[in-house]
Amino acid sequence: MQNDYLQLVEQFKATKEVLMNPQPYYMDLALPQDDFYNSVCIVGGGLAGYLSAIAFRKFFNIPVTVIEPSHIPPIGVGEATTPLMADYLFGVLELDKQEFFRMVEPTWKLGIKFFWGKPGDYYFNYPFDTKDILSAYLHSGDVNECSLNSLLMRQDASFIARYEEDGTEKYHSLSKNLKYAYHLDNRKFIDYLKFAAARAGVIFLDEEIKDAVLNEEGEVAALINVNGDKFVYDLYVDCSGFKSMLLEKKMNVPYVSFQDSLFNDRAVTGILPNNGHIKCYTTAETMDNGWCWNIPLRHEDHRGYVYSSAHCTEEQAIEEMLRKNPGMSASSIKHVRFRSGRHERFVEGNVVAIGNAYSFVEPLESTGVHMIIDQIILLMNHFVLLKKNPALRNLLNDTMKEHWEYIRWFLSIHFKYNKKFDTPYWKDCRANGNTSGFEKFLSLYKEIGLLSRQDTTTRNMIQPWLKDTIFDVYGIDHILFCQGVLPGNIQQLSPENKADWNAMLHVWKNIAAKTIPLREDLDIMLKHPQLL
Repeated sequence: MQNDYLQLVEQFKATKEVLMNPQPYYMDLALPQDDFYNSVCIVGGGLAGYLSAIAFRKFFNIPVTVIEPSHIPPIGVGEATTPLMADYLFGVLELDKQEFFRMVEPTWKLGIKFFWGKPGDYYFNYPFDTKDILSAYLHSGDVNECSLNSLLMRQDASFIARYEEDGTEKYHSLSKNLKYAYHLDNRKFIDYLKFAAARAGVIFLDEEIKDAVLNEEGEVAALINVNGDKFVYDLYVDCSGFKSMLLEKKMNVPYVSFQDSLFNDRAVTGILPNNGHIKCYTTAETMDNGWCWNIPLRHEDHRGYVYSSAHCTEEQAIEEMLRKNPGMSASSIKHVRFRSGRHERFVEGNVVAIGNAYSFVEPLESTGVHMIIDQIILLMNHFVLLKKNPALRNLLNDTMKEHWEYIRWFLSIHFKYNKKFDTPYWKDCRANGNTSGFEKFLSLYKEIGLLSRQDTTTRNMIQPWLKDTIFDVYGIDHILFCQGVLPGNIQQLSPENKADWNAMLHVWKNIAAKTIPLREDLDIMLKHPQLL
């Protein structure tokens, strides 16, 4: 009898699990065909267009068409990503990791190295993995000893370790233990995504869309190309970049500028040989009128000076770029114009905007591709009910607006507290940069200390304010602390974890000593796919 009872208890536990994880409501609806979109057109290719197309084909059995003109090339600069990229490509889309490495040849990004914050030669690492800047500061006197990723960044290492066992050389990958992202050659990545999209059954049309026709409800009825031909679909995804051809130009969705927080609106890019010295991090270097990225690829580094046209001319930016990058060819210089801001709505009628067509801030922290993926995930999760439910569209619009506003304020504190230079640009950032949307975080941080070091109750109260899983309280703490913005009570700390900290640091340093240089890792991983 007792055994029978215990079996019943086990069955009860199983039923409880089912009750706690029910099937989504919409999956039980017998929806009429007209209640959801039966065809999708993506206007524009590139990262936003192809990633969207692959997702639609992955999750919905409907025709998906990408319309883009072949005579307009991609910008073609290096692309830096966040840890969300790997999770999305291989976990959500289930793309083949070995095929990706073979076709794209990415390099690892373990974090960002900031020449930022304090004057002089000072820099700080901003690693992706779990970190403890407070213990590193108090016990080591060096915030760059805060994590294993940071130690690997210090020695330009991959996270492939080489060791000897029984006289045999062996390899071990730390990829399952550490957070990481990728540096990508934009053209190679776009070619790969287009290949994957075509294999998934996406239709490609080489057409240049010039206009759209609206119906009586104010929705897009058809697209019109340069020859006057019409193209009719149910849902239109605007991936036309800064032109925002459908969302802004046709649907008249207002634009909200972030210029009072983020002053930069231009970039000049160039290529620098790296002679096989490949770094495992993106660099963000303070410049006179903005900052310069360095994205290390397999054979060259891609640099970009992001600056404010209100503070310097294009010629001045190019001169500073070439002066600070000996070996860069003037012929490799390209010019990019952008605007930091968002549109009022992400979804309007039967138009959804992905990527720059909806919003863009600026390249710091690699938020561009990060937010493209977030937008696609949001769209895929609500696509079935999108057509007939205006309240749902309002919810999506509010969610996306709040997320982009959060990114805006997170980036604003990078500029507000950078004391590296005292040029007019940086004085202006410190004096006039708007960080008001983060005032609640800033005040709490200064009063009670690092937000990531608070008790569970306090962190639970803070949690609803956080709108991003990568740029969370650890990110806020790191950017403030490492720029020299310390909590008011920092001098009262007397931690007792020094022995534990030293033991952990000893383990990290010994692991880091076994890792190989980044230039060697690709060949090894392709020969040993289990390391991927």
